[in-house]
Amino acid sequence: MDESYLRLISILIFGLILVAVLLYFYRKQNGGEDKNTIPKVHRNDPCPCGSGKKYKQCCGK
Repeated sequence: MDESYLRLISILIFGLILVAVLLYFYRKQNGGEDKNTIPKVHRNDPCPCGSGKKYKQCCGK
């Protein structure tokens, strides 16, 4: 392979790693929610859209 091609690939990989690290610290600093902290809507719970229907009869179809 050409040396310039390998250099371009290594720069792109480094950039992706840098973006991932920055995004991690940004979310940690701003108190980003994890998927586990978001309450789960069950079938018989009221629908979160505010219609008053059960979730299974509204948005859960």
